[in-house]
Amino acid sequence: MRKRLFSALFIILIGLGYILIPRFVFPICEFASGDSSSEASSSMDAAPSMGMADSAPSMRAHGSHPAPPPQDSMQGHGGHAAAPPPASNHAVGEHMACWYSWRAEIGNGLAVILGGLILLFSGSAGARRAIRLMLSGLAVIGTLYITVLIGVCPGASMPCRTGTLPAMIILGGILLIASLGGLILGKKEP
Repeated sequence: MRKRLFSALFIILIGLGYILIPRFVFPICEFASGDSSSEASSSMDAAPSMGMADSAPSMRAHGSHPAPPPQDSMQGHGGHAAAPPPASNHAVGEHMACWYSWRAEIGNGLAVILGGLILLFSGSAGARRAIRLMLSGLAVIGTLYITVLIGVCPGASMPCRTGTLPAMIILGGILLIASLGGLILGKKEP
């Protein structure tokens, strides 16, 4: 029982790692400190889904013009408002690839936490073997999310590529070793 408790708590901590590492420990690009895209992405989350860049072509097609910008932005421009430069290299309302990978890893982490809880409270050795097999599959899927299926930003010096990607690959390896090790050692349990 004590081994099962330790094993389940370890799995739950790994599941929390899937959720928290890309946000706090090795943050993805949009959460990295000193990155201007983090402010842009937080303001984009609060903005309506259709920004001025998206709505302007459709309004011009119907013969109307977008509303003029506030007076503050027209000062110093001779009355003509210029569009502000983009704060990041992604379009308004969109996120970088690493953000989508993090969102997928949240779901993966929640599934790992649920698997750890089931391991903790399961009385059947067969159910524990099935959960450990599921956890090894989640380890592979979690690694595939961030490497192949969704990926991270293409820049070699981006925070997601230098910190988050290696950390998540290592976390997936630890989960795979822990779940397969528990599967092999669990065969001895009644």
